[in-house]
Amino acid sequence: MPRQAWDDEGEGGTPVRMLIAACRGLLAALLAVAAFCAAPAAGQEIPPRLEQFRHDRWMTYEGAPAGMARIAQTPDGWIWISAAEGLFRFDGLTFERIPVEMGSPLERASAGPLLVARSGELWVGYGQSAGVAVYRGGKLRHVPMPSPPATISYLAQTPDGAIWAVAGYRNFARERLFRFAGGRWENAEARYGVAEGYLSEPCVTADGTMWLTRSDTRRSILLFLRPGAKRFEASSFPLTGSRCFADRWGRLWVPGKQLVMLAGRDGKLLDRPPGLREAAAAPPILRSIGADGGLWGLVLRKGVYYAPGVPEAGRGASNRAGLFSVADGLTSESTADLFIDRDGNIWVATQLGLDRFRRATAVREPFVTGNFSYGLAMSQSGSEVYVSSDQGVFQLSPGEPRKLVRDWPDGQCPARGKGLWLIYGTRIVRLQEGREHVIPRPSGQNLTSVCAEDRFGRLWVGTVGNELRWHDARGWHVPGRQLPRPQSADLVITAAGDLAYTTGKELVQVIGEKVSITPLGKHDPGVITHLSAGLDALFLSGSNGLLRIRGNRIDRLDWRRVPWAVQLRDLLQTPAGDTWLMRRDVISRVSTRDLERAFGDPGAALERVALDLRDGVRISQNLAFAGPQMAFGADGRVWQLNNNGVAFIDPAQLLRRAVRPPVTIRALTSAGAVHRDPAALVLSPGTHAFDIDYTALSYAHPERLRFRYRLEGVDADWVDAGSRRLASYANLGPGSYRFRVIASDNRQDWSDPGAMLDIVIKPTFVQGWPFKLLCAILLLGLLWLAYALRLRAVANRIQLRMADRMAERERIARELHDTLLQGIQGLMMRFQVVADRITDPVTRQSLDRALDSADAVVIEGRERVRDLRCVPEAGELGHKIDSLVESMVEGDGPRIRLSVSGGQRSLRALVTTEALRIVEEALRNALHHAAAQSISVGLEYGRRQFVLSIRDTGVGIPEEILAAGSRSGHYGLIGMRERASRIGGRLDIVGRKGDGTEVVLRVPARAAYAGRRRVAGWLQAILGGVRDA
Repeated sequence: MPRQAWDDEGEGGTPVRMLIAACRGLLAALLAVAAFCAAPAAGQEIPPRLEQFRHDRWMTYEGAPAGMARIAQTPDGWIWISAAEGLFRFDGLTFERIPVEMGSPLERASAGPLLVARSGELWVGYGQSAGVAVYRGGKLRHVPMPSPPATISYLAQTPDGAIWAVAGYRNFARERLFRFAGGRWENAEARYGVAEGYLSEPCVTADGTMWLTRSDTRRSILLFLRPGAKRFEASSFPLTGSRCFADRWGRLWVPGKQLVMLAGRDGKLLDRPPGLREAAAAPPILRSIGADGGLWGLVLRKGVYYAPGVPEAGRGASNRAGLFSVADGLTSESTADLFIDRDGNIWVATQLGLDRFRRATAVREPFVTGNFSYGLAMSQSGSEVYVSSDQGVFQLSPGEPRKLVRDWPDGQCPARGKGLWLIYGTRIVRLQEGREHVIPRPSGQNLTSVCAEDRFGRLWVGTVGNELRWHDARGWHVPGRQLPRPQSADLVITAAGDLAYTTGKELVQVIGEKVSITPLGKHDPGVITHLSAGLDALFLSGSNGLLRIRGNRIDRLDWRRVPWAVQLRDLLQTPAGDTWLMRRDVISRVSTRDLERAFGDPGAALERVALDLRDGVRISQNLAFAGPQMAFGADGRVWQLNNNGVAFIDPAQLLRRAVRPPVTIRALTSAGAVHRDPAALVLSPGTHAFDIDYTALSYAHPERLRFRYRLEGVDADWVDAGSRRLASYANLGPGSYRFRVIASDNRQDWSDPGAMLDIVIKPTFVQGWPFKLLCAILLLGLLWLAYALRLRAVANRIQLRMADRMAERERIARELHDTLLQGIQGLMMRFQVVADRITDPVTRQSLDRALDSADAVVIEGRERVRDLRCVPEAGELGHKIDSLVESMVEGDGPRIRLSVSGGQRSLRALVTTEALRIVEEALRNALHHAAAQSISVGLEYGRRQFVLSIRDTGVGIPEEILAAGSRSGHYGLIGMRERASRIGGRLDIVGRKGDGTEVVLRVPARAAYAGRRRVAGWLQAILGGVRDA
């Protein structure tokens, strides 16, 4: 351990000791300043004063948790607050309570210390003997302790990953220190050698050493535990308090006679620790050190303590520490904790609310004093910035603000080169580098407060009568020609050094001895509010638009396009490439390049940074106070006049804050279930709606954040949600979705990629593919059933028609048999009686031949009657065809071959008869007309149809007969088609001359076969039963 050379000798002693003590004091002071200067501040900027911080607050009646205890920030950006009602997180607008499981010891316990572990997890200590919990995976999970103390007061983590817990004051003698490692808690007092006494908050320095103080009724002792050590060691440093503090850089601070930095940024003990005198009325409890080195602490029952870290030369009283109390707006004097987040915001937890301090963008300069209701005037000459009030004339740049003149001038304007002109009641003074040059006022003229010096050295002033006078080395002059009377109080010097002003309807420019007058009516500026000189153009602001005048060209921005760029109080362009536009209560910064593009391109976007009251911008002066209202200094700061004095804006500080806000999805709610901090979710089957809560963790201006979101697969494009932080979806089906959300502050710079959440909705049984497959199968079955029923119906209709035809044929056959044939038979019997009585052989022979012919006619008539009755043929069709072939072919006739394919099935009787007649007709044609050498007959019993084919190798059928359908006077082909149609089939005849002929009969299975398919029969039986019922 480094040498500890700390004495406690008091203020007396020998002269040598006194000299040594003085040297030590000087060295300590130098080291303190060096230590603060060594802190990683942003550049060498002067740290802000307390009045340069903007204060905001949230009271308990506005939703803030009551009884706050600690504040912390996790790596994802969330601000966490422990309070009497549990653990809360805050996004800058909404306090969200983190629920705990029902029946858990945490359910009714108050939350206390917070610790952000190296893993990013948040550890929470509780009262009411609830022990410790950790927020992990969107849930607060209890970490049980064997015998938890009544209260956990402090938490810390050492480099080995161990979590240390310190019990509250009620555990003064025993069970005060606990250590969590390897998944279990242990009582660490005896093992690590901690004696009895009250233990303070542990402090872990940059080298991993853990420090804490142990206090009893006599004294306080500083203890430390080195990394890897097994026992605490005691430091001999004399303590006067009971706390230590480790700042953001790992340096250790302890209270002694002064506030002493005991260990540096490397974590090593200092041989000569520097001290800082405490400037508060009561000793502050140091809680944090800002990035600029400022000290922040809490003063018991007083408020918030702040002291700038780096001494500010020349600022006098502004260097002293400040105290912010209830009288200044603090929520309560009962403060609990102070925390600085990663954006530099200072948070204070009290018993009645939450306070926030952040550096204001527009900072009031307290050095300029006066009664500001009388007005202020501003002038800029190069890098010199001057302001006058009723208390005199002040120079703000370059260098520190300083007062130049005590007298209050009536008006002022910049001098050519350097310095400025001051108009007084009896004289006009040019002030330059501390010297005054006085000229008389024009005799007999009452002057206004405006003036301007052009490039020719002429000093122009305005009179109460709205006339102009100018002065040079020869004295005062009246313009050689009558100039238009200025209606605006602004006299402007252009970038070329010439005088310009407006009459309300015209722009007047005085260029040497020439006067240029430009009418403004066709450009519609409206009521003119200000004329400003830019870097290379004039800008005229009115109620209807902003005009840019460059030479003879005038361009216009309409108020409908950029409503915030009209009715300006002033416009300022800086060499840094920025254009500042000042309205009554808003100051906008735009890129000069973008502004140029907007004037030339009506479709070009013009983005801005808008500053308002929330940034410290106050309302501008009344229009009655003429002249420039803004200027830029040598250090780049923009100075601005308002009704509360003079303020400045540091563009560099503004740029450092211009970061994209981190976006997070805080929760998804579906069917009453809340999923916090989701990364990917699989939702239960049947989910059709959900709500997604999202936010952006930007704590400077959370109310300015704007959001866009989309659900891929549902939203075709981004949904502009404005400031709303909830997305709701309904009527969703199963599938995979991706939710994306992006955010932007007033800089219009949208975060990318923002936050994403993959969501999968599982299908229900009726939404899944098995059910859809089952439905497809059922649908196909129903279609098949419908088709089968349709075929059945068609077959039934065919059978009905065939039955009607058969009935008609039977009637005709019956009539022929009962009338014609019976009559012929009766005549024949009578002729036979007559023939028997004739004895003449010749006559008898003739009559017998006639009777034989008549008998043949009767036989043929009976055959025709039989054909009309269509008596079904018995037997199988193949056998009948064989019999038919044997009867038709004799001797050396052509060879006829019969083939059968498929499983033979019984045909309907009518089908058998008609098919046999078709075969008979086809064979007769082939034998008698085709001269065929061979004939083949085929029978195919298919599942869907019955096919009969007759093919010969004869001369074929001429194409004209096939086209006509029959030979004139012959009805064989026609009869075959009629028979096919009668049984619901189709007959095709194919043949070419010299290439044989093929006759094909096709009959659907339903109409051809005598049996029914089992399923169709069942269905028909069922349907028939339903119809009968």
